[in-house]
Amino acid sequence: MLLYYQQQQRRLLAYCDLVLSGGDAHYLQAIAAIDAWLLDQLKPEIFDAGDPRNVLVAHRRRFGAACAALAESGYPRAQELTVFDFNSAVSHLVEKHKQD
Repeated sequence: MLLYYQQQQRRLLAYCDLVLSGGDAHYLQAIAAIDAWLLDQLKPEIFDAGDPRNVLVAHRRRFGAACAALAESGYPRAQELTVFDFNSAVSHLVEKHKQD
């Protein structure tokens, strides 16, 4: 993990050098190489339908759990709320539980 943050620092310093140099292509190449390395470090999400760690299934479960929590708090049909109303209801529920 330390190497990841060191690479981010190298990228930022290269970007600062790019700005100070007025657009030197050497710094653009360094930034591109660091970006490629950083992207290679990301773990891809799993979309395989048969895998229990499938990201879509996980999102559906979390959404169902959020709807159940909202139903317990007086929003019986949370899945039918608009995105704005749903987010507001979740925010309200979070704030309510912080006070408890």
